[in-house]
Amino acid sequence: MLKVEYYKSKDEALARLNKLLDEAVNMITRVNTTMERIKAGEAKTISQGVLNLKSYSVLDQKGREIYRLVYLGLIGDIDEESLNQLKQYYMSLRKILNSLINSLSRMSISEPLAIVYLDEAPIMLIHDIDEKSQLGSLISELANLTSAG
Repeated sequence: MLKVEYYKSKDEALARLNKLLDEAVNMITRVNTTMERIKAGEAKTISQGVLNLKSYSVLDQKGREIYRLVYLGLIGDIDEESLNQLKQYYMSLRKILNSLINSLSRMSISEPLAIVYLDEAPIMLIHDIDEKSQLGSLISELANLTSAG
């Protein structure tokens, strides 16, 4: 799912990206811990591991599909490959977020900006927008709605 998030400043955008990065790192840790518990014989189902359905809400479409595979696979036998896929997904997301955070940190942006996401992965940064363009008008309207709400 595509979504666009508007940020009033570069710092606000960086804070959001860092939050997403923290969530990705947290999920990698959860998967690693779950895999360790499974290998040690301490966990036989997903509910006994560290992953839980509460974390499902932070997943994007690909992550949810993998999570469902993991969940279904872990009801009976352990599907280690699905856990590895989930881990690889979050490692890729972490790499993307780190790259964007580093790039954005070096940029000199003083005006509002927008980031386009494909699920939870940022795919486009929009800045230096002409206020008289349709996109500029749309972002101005969004800014007014955001500050009013």
